[in-house]
Amino acid sequence: MGGIIGSSMQVFIFMTVSYYRKTPCTFYFLIAAIHEFGLFITAICPYVIAAGLDVDLTRVSIVWCKLRYFLAAGFGAVSTTCACLAVIDQFLITSQHAHFRQKSTMKIAYRTSLLAVIIWWLHSCLWLYFQDMSPKQGTCIYRTKAFFTYTTLLFCIGICIIPILTTATFGILTYRNIKNIIVLTRFHIDRQFTIIVFSQVLLSLIGLGPYGIYLIYLITTNNIKKNADRTIKESLVANIAYLFCSVAYGGRFYLLIFLSHRFRQTIHRKLPYENLLHVVKVTFDLPDDAALVLLDPVTRCCIASLATFDLWAWTDCEVPKYRIIVRNETCASK
Repeated sequence: MGGIIGSSMQVFIFMTVSYYRKTPCTFYFLIAAIHEFGLFITAICPYVIAAGLDVDLTRVSIVWCKLRYFLAAGFGAVSTTCACLAVIDQFLITSQHAHFRQKSTMKIAYRTSLLAVIIWWLHSCLWLYFQDMSPKQGTCIYRTKAFFTYTTLLFCIGICIIPILTTATFGILTYRNIKNIIVLTRFHIDRQFTIIVFSQVLLSLIGLGPYGIYLIYLITTNNIKKNADRTIKESLVANIAYLFCSVAYGGRFYLLIFLSHRFRQTIHRKLPYENLLHVVKVTFDLPDDAALVLLDPVTRCCIASLATFDLWAWTDCEVPKYRIIVRNETCASK
């Protein structure tokens, strides 16, 4: 549930704040967050149905058997790719070379994201063919052992090793670029995006590392016969690896809350209770013109109107708009 909440909140923040939508780095993270949300829904949905209806879809439905792996492969691959593209974009925008900085545009971000989505979702169609239901065991299996090996290698190299190396390499290069404060000031680079990128590097190392090690183990022990005790132990290790993997896909939102003050302020402004938190002190001063005065303690902006009780910002500060109903002694957001 933490992954669903985190990914959905990322989608909400990145889509409702125009500043984020117009930046290639956060646009990549928006596409990644949308696919992460779908990935967690795909992973949790069978357990919810099993708990509520006492039906294991993976054992009774061949449609879900094929669809589950198709969705998981597509959502996971696109999310990982876009996260890597975001790290690469931050390296480009922090570069001292104009040629590299010119590659960080929304036009390129749109095309690259669309290309990644098309390629990975077409590739995911392989699971619609190679996944099947075992007539004897009633479980979802691979049709051929070769495709199982291909899947394991793909996830090990394409989803774990390459993303870890990509994010780590370009993260180091980005850090080298931003060490020059003059460059940051000259090209108006937002440090918040750098924090987002470094959080992604950290998540890739912590989350995808153990999962990649587990996949390497599966590849090396693929042809070894295993007893029941070893299978149970491997199942435990697999669950732990999946837990770390879920951190890589669902932990970005919580890490951003911890690291970025500006991101916390953005959430504070966007959540429904934000207006109530801002209205701390309301004073009424009615000397000559019967004006109402609302003081915002956070922005220190003075908001006022004459007799209409509709209060609007008279400054350039970004403050909420309020309606004051004096007779009922209530204050609600407009």
